[in-house]
Amino acid sequence: MAFWSHLQELAGGSRGRIVRALRDAWHDEVRLAVQLSRHAEQVPYESSHAPLRELAERARARAGQLADELTRQGAAIANGNDGPPDREPGGGRNYWQRLNVDLEDLRAVGQRYRELAHHFDLDYPETAALFERLAHDSVAMGRVLTRLIALSDPHAAD
Repeated sequence: MAFWSHLQELAGGSRGRIVRALRDAWHDEVRLAVQLSRHAEQVPYESSHAPLRELAERARARAGQLADELTRQGAAIANGNDGPPDREPGGGRNYWQRLNVDLEDLRAVGQRYRELAHHFDLDYPETAALFERLAHDSVAMGRVLTRLIALSDPHAAD
């Protein structure tokens, strides 16, 4: 079934590509929000709970922006088929490793948003602007994670 829906999206031309890009981005944000939430629950330092929870909330809000854009494009997220992705949220053996996984994933998402913004800037300028805003926000979120990494002890056990 997934093959046929993928083939139909390809046949849809640029609209199919923008919808697929938005869905993939939504999946990434949902997975990142779940990952950050899980990591916030495992924080060994009381002072680091709030920043990770706030980052998880930002990722949820970003997923909401992508869902809104999907709706604006006429392709809202369906209940069953477009749920959270199969890919498990990243982890690590300790707090420091989990923060680094979060930072790597956030940087990858931000880079992907920059690429999408450039790819769709002519055909879908409003969506490209959204991708650009999300890329800038990824950098800001990365600064928070970088600060938490600098304050953490990579040898501390949970």
